[in-house]
Amino acid sequence: MPTVDFGSVTLSVDVDRIEVFFPFEHGELRGTCKKFKAHYNGERKSWVIIPSITKNTEDYIVDAIDRELWSHAPKGWRDAVSKFSAFACVSKKYAIKFGAGGLRIGLPAGHVANWTLHEMMKRKGRQPRETVWNIPARDANSKIVMPLIKRMADEDKAEFHKATEPYAGRTTKGTLHISPEEADKLGLIVGEIVFAEFSFVKAADPTIVPMPIHCWPFLVTSRNDKPGQGYEDLEYGVEITLTYPEPSKGHSAVRKMMSVDGEGYPRRLDAPDVLGKWHSRNKR
Repeated sequence: MPTVDFGSVTLSVDVDRIEVFFPFEHGELRGTCKKFKAHYNGERKSWVIIPSITKNTEDYIVDAIDRELWSHAPKGWRDAVSKFSAFACVSKKYAIKFGAGGLRIGLPAGHVANWTLHEMMKRKGRQPRETVWNIPARDANSKIVMPLIKRMADEDKAEFHKATEPYAGRTTKGTLHISPEEADKLGLIVGEIVFAEFSFVKAADPTIVPMPIHCWPFLVTSRNDKPGQGYEDLEYGVEITLTYPEPSKGHSAVRKMMSVDGEGYPRRLDAPDVLGKWHSRNKR
């Protein structure tokens, strides 16, 4: 189900069904949803709109919600969204998303910033019960939010370095069970960085420890459009050498890819791509 992300508001859009998720601070959206004859789903805490009932298209309703959110955004919010739209976290511990509605911040449980946002959002109770904060644009106090984002960016980068720095320069070599044409589509070009799921890393280089990062970057350092030793009789296969990049280079690449949610990028390498046993060694 496609998701339309407005920061503090998200829409799950399917054929003749739109599910709208927003915090109670976005009271203006209740009226918009009711205008489109939405009903409230208490279990999922969402408003459900059936476009065919209102004789409107899914795109029309999404645009209407978008316009409503922008109409309540404070002056300068468009500039803020434009500035921070490319900001993305590379570790799974943190999350930041700016949009027409506001921003969404995800923090580890127990992080001191949860108390800061608990106070800013005027939540009841002595202790915060949330780790994901959906903050309407009008409630985003820049004097509180901006230093918090700077801290999150620094901590997120440190998490990535902690995960990948021990392996910088390490190589892993083996055969991918794909055709040369597929390798081209995946961006497996010598000198380029590609991305992999941890399942791929675990299959190709089993000694690597799982870490809370969204994906693993690799620098392609050699490629032979034939299966490697022991697999010469296969109809197709690509022998490849991948190198773990320096943390700063890997962080920049992953952050850029995550800023667009992977849109426009090839799929990530995965465990089924690994053929047989691979050979890995640390940087000499």
